[in-house]
Amino acid sequence: MICLSFSVVGELCTLLLEDRDQEARQVSDWYYSVFGEDCYYEIQNHGLPKEAIAMNKLLNLAYETKIPVVLSNDCHYMERQDSIAIDALNRIRKGIDFSHPEAKRFACNEYYFKTPKEMKSLFDFPPQLIKNSLAIADKVYVFAYKKVIQATYPNPATTRYQGRYRGRIYKFYNNICPVIEEYDEKTGWEASLTSLDNAYNEFISFFNDNGISEAQLNSLTGTGTLGQCSYGSSHYVNNWVEAHFHGNVMPTKLQPGKSYETNQTEQTDNFKALQAMLMLYNATIFTSPSGSIILKNKDAYSTSIIDIADSDVVSFLSKRGNQEKPDIKAIDILAGDTAQLQGIIQPYLMDFYESKWSIEAVIDQLSKYSLSLQSKIRIKTKVYAITELERNYQKDEYKIKAWLI
Repeated sequence: MICLSFSVVGELCTLLLEDRDQEARQVSDWYYSVFGEDCYYEIQNHGLPKEAIAMNKLLNLAYETKIPVVLSNDCHYMERQDSIAIDALNRIRKGIDFSHPEAKRFACNEYYFKTPKEMKSLFDFPPQLIKNSLAIADKVYVFAYKKVIQATYPNPATTRYQGRYRGRIYKFYNNICPVIEEYDEKTGWEASLTSLDNAYNEFISFFNDNGISEAQLNSLTGTGTLGQCSYGSSHYVNNWVEAHFHGNVMPTKLQPGKSYETNQTEQTDNFKALQAMLMLYNATIFTSPSGSIILKNKDAYSTSIIDIADSDVVSFLSKRGNQEKPDIKAIDILAGDTAQLQGIIQPYLMDFYESKWSIEAVIDQLSKYSLSLQSKIRIKTKVYAITELERNYQKDEYKIKAWLI
């Protein structure tokens, strides 16, 4: 979901026009806390005086908050001349004539669908602000591959052509889980290149049906970014095409179900969503002595180290970490095709556990040590992070499991 700040009559610009800058900043901070990197300030220019004032103040706010700016135009009709028909409909709806003060539906005739060239002419801003308008579309990544093979036969002398066409469209959700559309076809051996035209047109239709025009295909770039992750491709002539990915494998947000695709609210078991979240972030959930529920990544250890006296260590056992292949079916609750995500997460978790030595220990005197999950403790010169903890108030002792750091 993409959040735009809306036009000059929106909440944010209204506050800025009323010089309520502090309230505007609070509203902006709230939207950013909800939508994060999918939150944009919307800059428009329909030639309205108050619009120029609001947009300048909005740019100043963008400089303070570092929230990206997207350039847009309100679109209520397709062509400029269509504004006449819109005004006529407005008069019919209200039962008024041309001379009435409310005869015009809009303040000007600039609310039509503008071309990229027209949009660029409206704004005297750095090119980066114009590029931000395309960043929203970068939530979709496209791979297109066309190859024509020529075969020549010597006797009798004959030439034949075969077309091979592959396409893949990734629509990303959660910054990592994709819904994938694929196309993979090849023709027979044809007598002429023009005989391949129908196959090529079908290839283009695959992209058109998924919202990608032929012009967009012709202007594809080799790299793109999504959140803190970057995606790209490299083409080695006469060899292969490869795709690559860099960034944090974990998504910045967790949204279960297929509501992204269906635009319908989907009921999802909260416990299943929690399981997926714990798996993705290699996290654990626990309660503090005061009863608070805490969610922590298993790498998020405390900074201080608690020294445990040898005389208070009732029992101590050290062994290699669990190397079993983790079951990560819980991730299936996420939107999109999670097969690729699972293929990344599972080795990550296996590497994490295989690199750990673990201990099981019983420590005497509850009141002497203030231990909690992920506390660092030192036993016999070695430092461990607690991963499981039980308090036995009758025996006045802790029973713990911990990883060697």
